[in-house]
Amino acid sequence: MTIVALIPARNEAAGIADAIASLRNQTRPPDRIVAVVNNCTDYGATYAAARDCGVEVIHLQVCPGKKAGALNVALDSLLPTLAATDAVLVMDADTELSPVFIESALPHLGRRTGAVGGIFYGRTGGGLLGQLQRMEYQRYGREIDRRHGRALVLSGTGTVFMVNTLRRIKQARIDGELPGGTGYYSTASLTEDDEITKAVKTLGWKPLSPAGCDVVTDVMDTPSSLWNQRLRWQHGALKNLRSYGFTRVTAQYYLQQAMVGLGAVALLSYLVLIAASTT
Repeated sequence: MTIVALIPARNEAAGIADAIASLRNQTRPPDRIVAVVNNCTDYGATYAAARDCGVEVIHLQVCPGKKAGALNVALDSLLPTLAATDAVLVMDADTELSPVFIESALPHLGRRTGAVGGIFYGRTGGGLLGQLQRMEYQRYGREIDRRHGRALVLSGTGTVFMVNTLRRIKQARIDGELPGGTGYYSTASLTEDDEITKAVKTLGWKPLSPAGCDVVTDVMDTPSSLWNQRLRWQHGALKNLRSYGFTRVTAQYYLQQAMVGLGAVALLSYLVLIAASTT
């Protein structure tokens, strides 16, 4: 089996070398590492950092569709050279994989599991705000454990796809079985990892996040950056649900959004009650 690692990177000069090092330190290293440098505004710093690490670089100075569009370009270039049973690892440039990530993921890929996603944890730093995010990610990891490894999302921080899975997704979009255009990733989605999870499940695969597939990624270090991140995640999740509609696959996600809404109403009601009682 050939494994190709793709690292989409926009203005990631500070962290991409660590991401690449984590790939080279794998107990089963990828056969190729390709940095997909796209839409950067850092005057070539990300491109230079990736090139200096000695990996292949696809440099897309202007690429419509942001990260998803860049991945589609790279996959269109790479997949014709790969067999259906080969694998593609897609990981963020601000992420480091555990040394056994690939070795832990490969045995689970097959007819029932078309993709294996990472279980993400927060990097140190960020003060109290960072600690709160690390606690949140720890809870997510425990939830995956309770679900016996069944993935809620094939995280962009690190996911291994079978080549056949990616080819099937693109063809299903072309044939109208899936929303999101005609690429592997939907360029219409604000949260392309959430959307491709729904695509994988809709086509009948059961994505997993097994033990050993841990990743460490950046946390937001200011309230404004955290707010913007979560607003994008929430907006993207709702937009993805609208594009798929209510199905057997999306039912659990609709329930999750309903619970989020009820939680927000309960919190607001509590704050109003407290304010009223103090006046």
